[in-house]
Amino acid sequence: MQEKDGLAQLKRENRAVELRHDHGLTFASIARELGYETIAGAQKAYKRGLKRIEHPDAEEYLQADLDRLDNMTEVFWQSAVQGNLRSADMVLRIMQKRADFLGLDAPKKVQAEVVNYDGTGSIDAEVIQLARIIDYIEGVAADITTLPEQQDTSKPNNLAKTRKKRTTTA
Repeated sequence: MQEKDGLAQLKRENRAVELRHDHGLTFASIARELGYETIAGAQKAYKRGLKRIEHPDAEEYLQADLDRLDNMTEVFWQSAVQGNLRSADMVLRIMQKRADFLGLDAPKKVQAEVVNYDGTGSIDAEVIQLARIIDYIEGVAADITTLPEQQDTSKPNNLAKTRKKRTTTA
């Protein structure tokens, strides 16, 4: 069953290439003709079909699509340069399509390196240290928010004791 499905898919992809180049159909028309749910589905089928073509026509087909994009760019370019926002948007879409065809927007590989300067090698130790610092700062801030005139004078001033206690535990 899978073999039949695979063969049917290959035929649809080849037909997408044929409809695009031999008949000049748009991807929307190809999607309708071949039963793809979206235009993007027809575009992907077309690209897969192009990759499998074993004769020099594949390069010609790609070049024909790039030439169409060039022609479309020429139509909108001058208007876009003069400030027409719709034309500028269209030029940007055409440029994106060209980048898609040529694979220019492939993901970039990034190598990241994390350096731990305290030598512990443990992120857990860093988290614990930060939690201690935050607790200390919050405690001191809570003590400071009460002004001396607002403090109950009948109770001894605990600010100095609190600071002393926190510095010994931190």
